[in-house]
Amino acid sequence: MSVPSGLGPMAIWLRLRPQFREWLGQPGRRVAQTA
Repeated sequence: MSVPSGLGPMAIWLRLRPQFREWLGQPGRRVAQTA
């Protein structure tokens, strides 16, 4: 992966941010209990 160490985490966080919203809004409880 040719991604700068500074841009890596930022891009990953920006990508996961919308997913976290859905994950917390819909099956957050189940995943939280399973994890």
